[in-house]
Amino acid sequence: MKVWIKYLIGIALGLAAAFIIPSANPAAMAAISAASEFAVRAARYTVLPLMFFGVSMAVFKLRNSNQLTKTALWTIGAILGTTLILTVLGLISILIFKLPRIPITGEKMTDLPSIVLKKMVMQLLPYSGFNSIADGAYLLPCFIFAGFAGAGCSTDQVASKPLVSFLDSAAKVCYSIMTFFIEWVSIGMIAIACYWMVSAKAIFASRIYTPLILMLTIDFILVIALIYPLIIRFLCNDLHPMNVLFASITPILAAFFSADSNMSLPV
Repeated sequence: MKVWIKYLIGIALGLAAAFIIPSANPAAMAAISAASEFAVRAARYTVLPLMFFGVSMAVFKLRNSNQLTKTALWTIGAILGTTLILTVLGLISILIFKLPRIPITGEKMTDLPSIVLKKMVMQLLPYSGFNSIADGAYLLPCFIFAGFAGAGCSTDQVASKPLVSFLDSAAKVCYSIMTFFIEWVSIGMIAIACYWMVSAKAIFASRIYTPLILMLTIDFILVIALIYPLIIRFLCNDLHPMNVLFASITPILAAFFSADSNMSLPV
């Protein structure tokens, strides 16, 4: 059975269980929350190891084939281009859909949310490169450290041959471990979907966010059915762009119900 079918079955069972399990029972909610968090942790278990070993080998091979600069420029350009397109789509959507005001609750925020740019930049280069592997939330420092490791191996291929063999073997082992966890996380999707539905019941019942949800749904359909296929078709010269999007069904489902983007990376 394909992975996305397993995840769909798990999500369907979780959504159905949300209407059976009493949400007013604190013990039941605590158990569902714990099971959901455990499933997310299982899915993210091999993200950092696989990223470190995989990126190191990728940079090593790209630099040896003199494709590193070209690939990096294409990647940066694709990220900036898609970000610009999605930003324009969001602005147009807001102008077309006249969203009503969202009522202000009586809750007070103790700390105002803010983006500390200096802190984020400093995290890119921690005091020790090994610290970048310890943080499982902010993945860019690990990516940079792995890139330096791969580039360093390509400078002296004779001396780094044992390390390259280790990185290659470790990447394959981590991939095998990742596939094992991803198969079993489909069962954990029952708890994830159940906890999501229980938490979302109040939002759906209030109907406050219905116009916003409708707008985001239309934007999602436009992105999946039009924008991304065109980008893949002309930028990647892929004659069958829908195959790439079809392979993204499982990551999309995992990210949507878990609200964790890092969980969707190995899926």
